[in-house]
Amino acid sequence: MPLPFAYPWYVPLIARLKAHLAAEPAPRDAAHDLGHILRTATLAQTLAQAEGADQEVCLAAALLHDLVYRPKNHPESSKTAQMAAELVPVWCRETPGLEDKAEAVASAVASHSWSGGGRPLSLEAAVVQDADRLEALGAIGVARVFATGGSFNAGLWHPLDPFARNRDLNDKAWTLDHFEKKLLKLPGLMKTATGRQMAEPRHRVMEDFLQALRIEIDLEFRGIRFPAEGIYFSMTFSLSLRRAFVADHFHDLPGFQEDRHGHNWEVEAAVELALAADEPAFAEALDAWVRGVDYRLLNELPALAGRNPTAEVLAEWALRELQASALRPQWVKIREKANYWALCRVPAASVDR
Repeated sequence: MPLPFAYPWYVPLIARLKAHLAAEPAPRDAAHDLGHILRTATLAQTLAQAEGADQEVCLAAALLHDLVYRPKNHPESSKTAQMAAELVPVWCRETPGLEDKAEAVASAVASHSWSGGGRPLSLEAAVVQDADRLEALGAIGVARVFATGGSFNAGLWHPLDPFARNRDLNDKAWTLDHFEKKLLKLPGLMKTATGRQMAEPRHRVMEDFLQALRIEIDLEFRGIRFPAEGIYFSMTFSLSLRRAFVADHFHDLPGFQEDRHGHNWEVEAAVELALAADEPAFAEALDAWVRGVDYRLLNELPALAGRNPTAEVLAEWALRELQASALRPQWVKIREKANYWALCRVPAASVDR
């Protein structure tokens, strides 16, 4: 297998890629950084050699496969492969030595993504897809999935039903759910024989991790019983969830009006859990509120008509929305800036018991 440095385009492409990542408006999560790109490129070249694919196409496509980044909870996350593929021909034509491979590289990038649902149309595309999926398996895969979940404040696992025995999977709320929803399926979806062979030991690593986790969690739950009538415990429990959103606003006061500006906001809320159905209902209600404010100008929202969209006002509004969903919210916090939070709490005497 030729070293990447043997290709005259490799060093200039890496330099341009580093500059591109450094110029992005927001930092990437640790699972989709330059390290991930380089590891995927190494896997792609290994697979290409074993499968008889064009190694230059596979290497270049792997280096450019995450050219466009969106967080996994972003509405455009599933479109990033296609968005990157649209940029790739320009990058290749501007990189001496890759001009005549532009279309093949773009095709491989376009179909690599799991969330995008792409189907490889060439051996090289299959190699790149397998390389990216191998990167999601094994010990590195375990590290990456929790890094990704942490980047958008997903919990490690559901505190009362970690392995989703009695609930639907929700990997946007609970990172552990992503193993069952996607990662454990990947070995059977590899397109190349070498990819399937390399996936097997990595799959075993993940199974071993999950088994160890089950043992540790079972020890924590030992002696606790779940009553048949659907009550979680004989005690009262609270569950808090946190979500991020991006929104613009401005303060409009008599004699003073701010310029429109944006923030990376955060909402965190807590509810009292009584029934098994409360947790998914809570997650859906909070997600619905976030969908209503994400990437919006808050001043234009009908629910805030005539009010200044401050963190305090948003916290009160979100609390009332949760109450309207027949939940028992305890408090809602809104973060406008790193050092500025507003909290709206339900008075203890008004909580319906």
